[in-house]
Amino acid sequence: MDDQNFTITFPFDERTGWVLVFLMTLIIGSAAIYAVTSNRNPISKSSEDWRMKALGVALIPLAPIWAMLLGLVLWALLKMGTRLPTVGDDADALRWGIIGFVGLLTALAGLLGTPLALLRINATERQTRTAEQSHITDQISKAVEQLGTNREVVKIDDEAKRNTETAPNIEVRIGGLLALERIKNSSPDDHIQIMEIFCAYVRENMRQIVAGIKDTEGEQPHQLREDIKTTFSIISRRSSLQRNIEKNWGNSSKESYRPDFSKTTFYFHDMREIDFENTILDGTVFNSANCSHVSFEKAEMYNTSFSSADLFKANFCSSTTINANFNNAYLGGAAFINSNCQHADFIGCDLTRAIFLRTDLQYCRVNPENPMSLITIHQSNIADAELSQSITQSQVDDCFGDDGTHLPNALQMPAHWPVDTIFDPTEEWQYWLNCIDSSKPYIPPQDRA
Repeated sequence: MDDQNFTITFPFDERTGWVLVFLMTLIIGSAAIYAVTSNRNPISKSSEDWRMKALGVALIPLAPIWAMLLGLVLWALLKMGTRLPTVGDDADALRWGIIGFVGLLTALAGLLGTPLALLRINATERQTRTAEQSHITDQISKAVEQLGTNREVVKIDDEAKRNTETAPNIEVRIGGLLALERIKNSSPDDHIQIMEIFCAYVRENMRQIVAGIKDTEGEQPHQLREDIKTTFSIISRRSSLQRNIEKNWGNSSKESYRPDFSKTTFYFHDMREIDFENTILDGTVFNSANCSHVSFEKAEMYNTSFSSADLFKANFCSSTTINANFNNAYLGGAAFINSNCQHADFIGCDLTRAIFLRTDLQYCRVNPENPMSLITIHQSNIADAELSQSITQSQVDDCFGDDGTHLPNALQMPAHWPVDTIFDPTEEWQYWLNCIDSSKPYIPPQDRA
């Protein structure tokens, strides 16, 4: 069967068609630019950045097209200028010639104006961002001023004398904290900086609060002040987007951002409603505090002190408590799973039903009279540790140690423990765990070639 060809006929010549193509290209390009850059929300920087990035990406393929169109328009104008119909020619030809020439001039003006329009958009965008940053900076400054607001309190002593004292204006301070929360929620770029303000506020104010605690005998731990509670509440309700910002934030010294409460003192306070997961608590003092059921998971706690603290069922999983002081603390039911407790002191602790699973307890000290039989200890590193005299042979066999581990005289050192050799106990313990996980036999370093 023969192929049938068909032809579409337009009511204008080829030259007029090219003019229409140029005009349509200009209109479509302008509409695309307008769609990308219009309806900008001055509060939403993420949406704004997305539109500007989309515009930049779109300009990459459009740039050669723009250059080609500019060249074609100039070539068509040059060609048409040498062949313009005269007055004596056909009236239709003259009319279409003038329309085509005007159309090409319009297209040329549009093409030349496009880069200028983009430059203007970029300049406007930069001005808008600068104005927004200045506005946000002013808002942060005003909110921070509220955090230091005090008020005068009149007290009457035993002799009926009026004494004026200065006390924190809690209501105004809470208002400043909530204002900062609103700013960080609307401005992701300022999230980390505002988080640092929150942490600094807790650190400085807790020092002043604890300094005012005098006699604690027979008293219950103090409740946190309402502004401190509000700060911790704001920190705990960070969105997933904000937590991702913290995770991806970093510089030469840190892999990610974590709330930093280092060297803060929470002495003799009720901390049961606070979540310290994935925070920095180096040198922080929790002495005599109630931390029952508190999560310290993934927290960094170098030289942290928990002396005489209530840590009932506290969560220390995947935490670092190197050189921490747990002396006389109640650790009943506390969980140390995949934790690093090197050089930690557990003298005088109540470790009833505490769990130490795959925890590094190298150089740790435990009260000799502590009933280790009530402790769950499994696949942990007890190299060079001073353990309770009540530890059982089965517990020792289930852990990793060396000839420096202080064992009761009645117990035997397991065959898999290294002796009389130079090795890194932590690395060797990790190698032992890897052998267990891969079902491979472990060979002590003194027996390896």
